[in-house]
Amino acid sequence: MGNKQCILITGASRGLGYHLHQLYAERGWTTFPLVRRESAAAGLRDAWGERCHPIVADVSNDECMPKITEVLYRHTQHLNVVVNNAGIGGRTYTISDITAGEVLDLLQAHCLGAIRCTQAVLPLLQAAKHAKIVNVTSRLGSMTKNAAGGFSDGQFSYSYRIAKAAQNMFTLCLEQELAKNGIAVYSVHPGRLLTGMAADDADTPPAVAASRFVSWLEAADDRASAHCISLEDGEVPW
Repeated sequence: MGNKQCILITGASRGLGYHLHQLYAERGWTTFPLVRRESAAAGLRDAWGERCHPIVADVSNDECMPKITEVLYRHTQHLNVVVNNAGIGGRTYTISDITAGEVLDLLQAHCLGAIRCTQAVLPLLQAAKHAKIVNVTSRLGSMTKNAAGGFSDGQFSYSYRIAKAAQNMFTLCLEQELAKNGIAVYSVHPGRLLTGMAADDADTPPAVAASRFVSWLEAADDRASAHCISLEDGEVPW
């Protein structure tokens, strides 16, 4: 199993996660793309061969954890990078329309999903040198930006903003715990992505954001751990 570079990317069937997987696979990394459907996993296996080990799971429930560990422990003894990218969009935009069920669905995917994946692979991260956890966040989770009225025009989902703010708090808590183990924890806003759940002002193709992400992570300073990094313009205030 040697000194190969290994990465787990959740939400790897499309958008940012798909393009991140492609870039790391092209660079010769051993990849563990997490997808929700077997058809997506089969496509990844066919395209990338023996260094690609897809995991079919849904991070929104606890059943994902044994599925993640089963595949990872079969193929590696360490993990260099985890990208917690999986997420879903909100559907409602006013207090009259939002439901507790929608908020819970987004918390399960964005925040609790990142917690589950990190718990599942933590021993493998601890076995690697200078391991990194990257939680893919959004400018919409910034308490500072929301308090300043930056998203007050009614076009942004309550549940998405709540879920990303919760995920940001998880990032801060995790960084404070793992810093002593030499594991860096980052929060990264990849840009205003042109995806199925894009905001009205989206302007960045996922492939472009993925390229920026890879370049950023290669040069990332551990001192940036526990900061919210924007791949557009430097840093997002918490």
